[in-house]
Amino acid sequence: MPHSSGGGSHSGGSHGGSHGRSGGSSGPRISRKYYSGARRFRYHDGKGIEHYIYCSQYPQKMGVGSFIFSLLFLLPFFGCGFAIIGSLFAMFSPPKPLTPHYTVPESYIDDQIDVINNDEALENTMDRFRELTGICPYVATVYDSDWNEQYSSLEEYAYDYYVDRFSDEDHFVIVYSEPENAEELDYVDWSWEGMQGDNTDDIITVDHFEEFNTTLQNNIASGDDVVGESLYLAFSESLNYMMEKPENAGSETAPIVFFTIVWFAFIIFAAFSNIKTFINSRRDYQEVPMDQNNVFAASSSTAAVSSDPYAQFWNNTTQPTGSDPNDAYSQNGFSDPYANQRGTDQSGNNGSGWL
Repeated sequence: MPHSSGGGSHSGGSHGGSHGRSGGSSGPRISRKYYSGARRFRYHDGKGIEHYIYCSQYPQKMGVGSFIFSLLFLLPFFGCGFAIIGSLFAMFSPPKPLTPHYTVPESYIDDQIDVINNDEALENTMDRFRELTGICPYVATVYDSDWNEQYSSLEEYAYDYYVDRFSDEDHFVIVYSEPENAEELDYVDWSWEGMQGDNTDDIITVDHFEEFNTTLQNNIASGDDVVGESLYLAFSESLNYMMEKPENAGSETAPIVFFTIVWFAFIIFAAFSNIKTFINSRRDYQEVPMDQNNVFAASSSTAAVSSDPYAQFWNNTTQPTGSDPNDAYSQNGFSDPYANQRGTDQSGNNGSGWL
């Protein structure tokens, strides 16, 4: 739908317009380190090297269909990313003229209050504007009494003026209004409003309309009986900049470029994660039963299930020479911390025997 470009008045100055268009559950835990309740599985990589993982259950294989679906799920995100890239290129390129969806009118002017005295020159300039941009310009002049009893603002009236006369989104309409007895007044509180179709936004940008607005507003405010001349100057000067790319395109695109990089980084990470998960799930795993010693060794990097206070001693000192483990402790200058459990005394004499 059409929307306000902006406008101005004698008492209030110019203003801008709206210028815009209307957990699921997780799978089994897999780790390279042992955790409580985990089972041990073995697999061989492409080079035949043996690896172990720990999982609470037998690792599930991802089906080919599930893998393909996970990649297809990412396609719309890739599409959005490429659309953003396309918009970036468009911001650095001059806009293209619109393809008209309207019939070229016999006249671009609806001067109901007879304030435009340069119809021919203004018509010619507006026609050049249409040929350059593909946008159909249109100017209407009305009295305040034509709208202020039914509408709260000239903007609302200009909107209805547009939609009542044009069914497309390719028009740029300027509505000028003043009191009916303006010629009798020392101070004429005139106003005007611009209304543009959605298709014109890439050409009549905020910056471009601001230039148009400034020219029109300042010239109307410069004296009496200058409405037609002011419109002529605004349209004529717009031919020099209306089809140029925005001057601040670089500063506007910096946040978009950053967002695009983050966007694609996320998608690529998700895709590689899916591929890695699929490859890992297709391995041939063999469960390797674990005894208490395996559990102790696998969990030694965090917390041992049961620990021997003389673990380093066993690895670096004399090994037991007899059938009594207490001999190994005494041979290396340690007392047996498990003497009471074994039913022996601290001297190493055999007491009530092994439990």
